[in-house]
Amino acid sequence: MMHESAPQSPRAPERGRRKRLGVGRAASVPSSDALRPRSAASRRARANEDSVQIRMVRAGLCGVSRACAARMLGSRCGVFFNPVSFEPFGETIVKRICRGALPFCACMASLGVNAADSLLPPPPAPAIPPTIEITSYSTATTRRIWDQYLEGTFALQSNLEESGFRTRLGLGFGRYDYPIAGEDADVPFSDVGLPGIREFGKVSGRYQEGAFLFGYEFVTDRYSVLALIGGGVVHQGLSQPDPENPARGTRWGFNVALQVDANPTDQTMFYGYGAYSTAFQTSYVDVRPGYLIFEHFNLGSFFSATNIYVGPQGVLETNARDYMWKAGAHLTISEMGPFHTTIAGGYAYDQYNKSGAYGLIETSVRF
Repeated sequence: MMHESAPQSPRAPERGRRKRLGVGRAASVPSSDALRPRSAASRRARANEDSVQIRMVRAGLCGVSRACAARMLGSRCGVFFNPVSFEPFGETIVKRICRGALPFCACMASLGVNAADSLLPPPPAPAIPPTIEITSYSTATTRRIWDQYLEGTFALQSNLEESGFRTRLGLGFGRYDYPIAGEDADVPFSDVGLPGIREFGKVSGRYQEGAFLFGYEFVTDRYSVLALIGGGVVHQGLSQPDPENPARGTRWGFNVALQVDANPTDQTMFYGYGAYSTAFQTSYVDVRPGYLIFEHFNLGSFFSATNIYVGPQGVLETNARDYMWKAGAHLTISEMGPFHTTIAGGYAYDQYNKSGAYGLIETSVRF
């Protein structure tokens, strides 16, 4: 017998839409097929299907697609079913639970990531390029001549590892002895045990100097060239008058300096420095080529150094009265902690004091 379907109300399409989406009361209304008696096989299939849906909920497979979850769990139960055939009631439960669990899972995952990040050490702070370099220079000879010089170089633009304008402030002091002609013929010159000798046969000199220079440094990966110009003042004091010595009193002068620091290859270095001042016509030249012998050198936790070079050194110093040249060898350590260090020594010859030996220690630090 054919039955005519009842006319649908104007709200029927909306109810059908909400039924497909699985929300609202319309999703919980059983169909006419659901009210019919079921056979034993149908009841077993229905129980298997409900068991699979419950297992999906318990397993919390919210991130797995409905099709993949159904095939996976259904195959493990020995039952294959099409996930499209989910009953509206079961589909609604799964969706509601998943929708409520997703924000919770996302929140817990975020908390877990944050907790894991908090256990990690903080990232190292980026290194700040240096803008100031302080250099200490100490040298002495066996002829009672010693010098101490301290200078600071400042980057006016950017930092010292990039090209830019520089200023340099230098301060120095020292001491020297030289014989008075005709008065030391009967007395050995190097008498350390007779301190009164220098008062009659020698003249002791003291000097203090200061300079302020301005210039530009050109920096590349392999070398840097610094050119400076400025002025300075030098004071020379003598233990007794010496009219034949023009290097006495106080003089102001015009200063220039040129410095080259290079690594021509990975295994070589070159350092060169030259300066001239019109005060007492003073000049200074220092040249140090070197070859890499150790890239890393450690003595346990006591000493650690990087890039150790050895090579020859040549120095020439002159002023209005005297000149001295030095020839020796140097050991240069590029990095010993925060310091750059050079140790040198060798033969020295002075115009008045003649032959002797010299030693040098130079240390610089950047920050």
